[in-house]
Amino acid sequence: MGSLCLIVKAKKEGLLEVVKPTFEKLIASGLYVDRQLIEKVLTSIGEK
Repeated sequence: MGSLCLIVKAKKEGLLEVVKPTFEKLIASGLYVDRQLIEKVLTSIGEK
């Protein structure tokens, strides 16, 4: 299970209200994640 999936799962379980700030922190810390993938994930969970 990848990092993005774990973060989305945390949101679904009520541990996070939103995931976008967490995604942004991961990217800022050096994790490479394709921007299009992030946009698709955010759209799929209603954050876009």
